[in-house]
Amino acid sequence: MSENKPMTITPEEGVKVLFAAAAAFGEKIRVRKQRVQLTGAHTGQAATIDNGWIIVEQKWYAKG
Repeated sequence: MSENKPMTITPEEGVKVLFAAAAAFGEKIRVRKQRVQLTGAHTGQAATIDNGWIIVEQKWYAKG
């Protein structure tokens, strides 16, 4: 019997992680109001999280 366990990846600090959707959990989350440039054609939001974590819900692969 195999179990479906979520895969946990913990990258080193400062490593770029690409994703399409994510959920953030933390004691204090400060979201920037202005949009930030993510790639050449994509914009998004940035946030600073104190004592928390991010769950990546959907992988994203760059075209190239």
